[in-house]
Amino acid sequence: PAGSQELCQGANILLHTNSTPGLTYQWHRDGTDIPQATDSTYAADATGTYTVTIHNGPDCAATSADSMSVTVHPLPDPVISDDNGTLSVAGTYDGYQWNLNGNTIPGATNATHQADEDGDYTITVTDGNGCTNTSAPLSYAVGVRPDIEPAFQVNIFPNPAQSMLHIRAPFGISVSLYTLAG
Repeated sequence: PAGSQELCQGANILLHTNSTPGLTYQWHRDGTDIPQATDSTYAADATGTYTVTIHNGPDCAATSADSMSVTVHPLPDPVISDDNGTLSVAGTYDGYQWNLNGNTIPGATNATHQADEDGDYTITVTDGNGCTNTSAPLSYAVGVRPDIEPAFQVNIFPNPAQSMLHIRAPFGISVSLYTLAG
């Protein structure tokens, strides 16, 4: 194809010319030979302007009059932060999708999410170029205090609660609830 294409990092566009027995090919990016790019097709995956030179013997060669301009956009790099169970991602993106243990959380399509289950949270974001990427996982345990041994952990969620509070404990406990005002 001639013209221009925009891609996300990790993608490519297949450039091709007519394949004829006996001819040899050399693809170029920004006027420089691309090492080992000597087939009638080339998968362009870097920013630059691409052309091809076709050789028919040692003294006969022609470079394509058309060129392909390729722009490769970097992938977004979302990073999750945790503020007492409110998960958020830094930066502004065009799209958000929160995931728990690798599964999509239905309706969780904002820049923040209230964690209410134990597990590994990730967020998949889409930037203005249409490029998507998923964050590294953030392991979250609801209502877990790090100074309590795992066998004695009590999970209380969601926090803050509006109408219903869940409590998980490996033994019987006594609970008192207070408002922020005491």
